[in-house]
Amino acid sequence: MSRSAWSRERRDRRNWVVLTDMGRPDRAVVAPISVVVPQFEGVPDARVSLALTPRYRHSMTDSAFSRVITNETELRQLYRRPSAIVHQKVLGQLDHHARTFIAAAPFVLMGTTSPDGTGDVSPKGGPPGFVVVLDDHRLAIADLSGNNLLDSISNIVLGSGIGLLFLVPGVEETLRVNGHACLTTDPSVLDACAVKDRRPKAAIGVTVTQQYMHCAKAFRRSDLWNPPTWPDRASLPTLGCMLRDQVAFPAEVTAATIDEIVEKDYAATLWEPGGSR
Repeated sequence: MSRSAWSRERRDRRNWVVLTDMGRPDRAVVAPISVVVPQFEGVPDARVSLALTPRYRHSMTDSAFSRVITNETELRQLYRRPSAIVHQKVLGQLDHHARTFIAAAPFVLMGTTSPDGTGDVSPKGGPPGFVVVLDDHRLAIADLSGNNLLDSISNIVLGSGIGLLFLVPGVEETLRVNGHACLTTDPSVLDACAVKDRRPKAAIGVTVTQQYMHCAKAFRRSDLWNPPTWPDRASLPTLGCMLRDQVAFPAEVTAATIDEIVEKDYAATLWEPGGSR
């Protein structure tokens, strides 16, 4: 297919591009610019990778469930509207209460979305306050070593927004922070969010658009912080046991061996920056 067969429209999402086959408008796809390289004279090459899939391929109109709610009118027939107080508690910047909560939080859940609409949630942890408040509108999260699938930060590089849920042990309320995200190598940001004297190679930058405290109902329903309700760890398989069943290891590799390898890796890389070799 020639270049002239494709028209291109940039979306407001900074790294996405809409590719439309003029002869087949049903084949329009939204794709990250990074997967339509190489580029020439500012126009993407017509070669398309497997990453080019229709946006929201598994959408509400193609659901595995019946009687699906597909618009806000139907939604509000089921749910009342939030009160004025609930509306007012949603702030567009970090106030001193949010700063205090973030400074006490050693754990945050980070939600992103891929270009095809698939959601992803990644846990992030560190010493209390490891997520750095740069100012009233910006946060930074050091990228530490992980599995290198890069699900969350790939989504961010491809234009995803971000949702953060901050947890403080023993506190039933949580802090929700939503906004726009980027992956930055700005030296001043990396200096600010060093963890355990380890300067990251990259950090997740968050521009805050919403923040508010979430009520304790979920934690009270789950009784999450109450140790007597926790299951006996021996009643659940270890990670090694799961991996032994899921991955094609040689027959002589046991679950106990895998657990031992995992623990050694934790000890060696726990505070290493992401991307370390």
